[in-house]
Amino acid sequence: MDNLAILENEVAKGFAQKEHTIAAYLDIQKAFDVTWRRKIITTLQKFGINGLRKTTSPILTYNGIRLKFVSGTKFLGLQWDSKMTWSLHIEYIKKRALNSLNALKMICNKKWGVRREVLLKFYKSFILPIFDYGSFIYGSAKNHLLSKLNTIHHSGIRIATGALRSSPVVSLYVDSGIPPLSLRRTKLLMNYVAKVGASPFNPVQKVLFDQDLTPYNFTTNKPKPLLSRFLSLPNFPNLISSSDIAPYVRTVPPWSSSSPPVDLSLGKDRKKDTPPVVFQQLFAGVINSKYVNHTICYTDGSKTMNSTSCAYSINDVISSSQLNPVNSIFSAELIAIYLCLEAITVHPSDHFLIVSDSRSALAALSNVFGFPALSITSGVNVIEFEDIAYSSQNTYIR
Repeated sequence: MDNLAILENEVAKGFAQKEHTIAAYLDIQKAFDVTWRRKIITTLQKFGINGLRKTTSPILTYNGIRLKFVSGTKFLGLQWDSKMTWSLHIEYIKKRALNSLNALKMICNKKWGVRREVLLKFYKSFILPIFDYGSFIYGSAKNHLLSKLNTIHHSGIRIATGALRSSPVVSLYVDSGIPPLSLRRTKLLMNYVAKVGASPFNPVQKVLFDQDLTPYNFTTNKPKPLLSRFLSLPNFPNLISSSDIAPYVRTVPPWSSSSPPVDLSLGKDRKKDTPPVVFQQLFAGVINSKYVNHTICYTDGSKTMNSTSCAYSINDVISSSQLNPVNSIFSAELIAIYLCLEAITVHPSDHFLIVSDSRSALAALSNVFGFPALSITSGVNVIEFEDIAYSSQNTYIR
């Protein structure tokens, strides 16, 4: 979305200044996002890509060959036309949405079709995203173009709810709980602006918050950029400027460092085949041989039918927390380790040993690639402590 917002802003300003805005699209699928972009641009310049302007007809050449100009093209999922009227994209959306509506009609039979709730979920999951993607970008289109999407939107709600064709449009919104597309576009625009406002390193910050549009004359016949439409929203710009947004903190991504040390030596023996005394002896042996100078911390998580909780202990001082019941036992174990890591940051000791009975949690922390988001949060803190080791045992933590 960021690249779309930047391009849309430059094109709109070009129209306002009666200037040409030229975009050269490279047909290199997926390659541009997984390689070094500056290197690609430098290489293209070496190949002879350059831009010239002769009278009112811009010319682009590649190795001396003149590139062909097209009236429309697809870029990041949006159909762009030379005037940025979004007529091509709206027709493209309309065609995709109509095809999806056919699938909705197939499962809404009164005799063997699915329930109303399922039909509404189907519409919200497979058809509404077609309208939503890039909606705050193509929202600068004229109302007579955007109204073409409203017709499909209303048809989809009628099919899902079983409403009559003569039912008023307002009643469809109330009955289904799905707002008009215009409100959805406004909501998505506000969400995007708030997200960019909380990310000072986002390149769109300059477009939405550090740009002066005074020199530009956006008439009714010219598309308005994202900033102009954002500022026209009632009360929202003042709300954004007066809100206290949480400060952005750059953290070290877990994949940029090595995995934290995890000792799974006590997990080799099966619990049901090994007496607790044996585990106690093995645990004492590991502590005395590897972690003599470490402060021992214990973590555990528990889950019942009605509650989920976790706890940790540092120097025999126990701290427990009640969690949301929706958390799994795996999440409870990880949260216990995370809370223990937070407590370690203010502890005077330098060496710590975190003991957990959750082999799955420790295995997730030892794998910086591919563990869930909660583990990533914990992993960031783990990497900041070079002297933390982990041990897994099956008896002491209950």
